[in-house]
Amino acid sequence: MHAKAGQTVNKMKRLAVLLLLTASIAPTLADDTLPPNSVYHLQVSLEDQSGEISGLDRYRGKPVLVTMFYTSCPHVCPMLISTIKFTESELTEQELAGLRVLTISIDPERDSPEQLLELMQRHRVDASRWSMGGQNPAICAR
Repeated sequence: MHAKAGQTVNKMKRLAVLLLLTASIAPTLADDTLPPNSVYHLQVSLEDQSGEISGLDRYRGKPVLVTMFYTSCPHVCPMLISTIKFTESELTEQELAGLRVLTISIDPERDSPEQLLELMQRHRVDASRWSMGGQNPAICAR
């Protein structure tokens, strides 16, 4: 069983390195050279745990791990956060410094900025690199 755990860690390290390398190319691309299906073309406004509203372009040029979740999720979502934190623990200081984590709520009507902040604090994630957000229903209605 221990050998299997080691293999999983190695796979996660390779995935993290691949993500970092892929994202390092992004700053060199102009908007007109990005693939048409690039997430940077999406016009999305996300409200984060601080109530700040921004788009995905905020992350341009940085490696970003993106996942979906909701704060009332009892099992899988906490495991997701733990898995990301474990992956972070396997990175070098330099790799970790450049990495950003964006978790997007699929339940924005119930996941207020206050609930997102509380979840971040409960899981002790690095608020300088992590952002939890969702589409504010009031903004979407406009």
